[in-house]
Amino acid sequence: MSGTSAAGLNAGQTYTLTSTCPAGKKILGGGWTYSVSTAGQTSRVAVDSYPSAADAWTVTIRVNQNLGVSVTITLSVYAVCTV
Repeated sequence: MSGTSAAGLNAGQTYTLTSTCPAGKKILGGGWTYSVSTAGQTSRVAVDSYPSAADAWTVTIRVNQNLGVSVTITLSVYAVCTV
């Protein structure tokens, strides 16, 4: 699952994506990659990554300091599932 946030998120706002396993599969783990469109603002966000259901992995990016008006976050979330 991949996506891009709205531009210019403010402190306290979040951007969340969830990746789910195929039907009948269970989550074993997960991962993520992200980038901030203005590299100098990467330190303004923090990441939480966790299993959110028996078959899903969720990642939430929390904005700790306002991002620039045109700055976006691109996030990819991966679920590692049973075979």
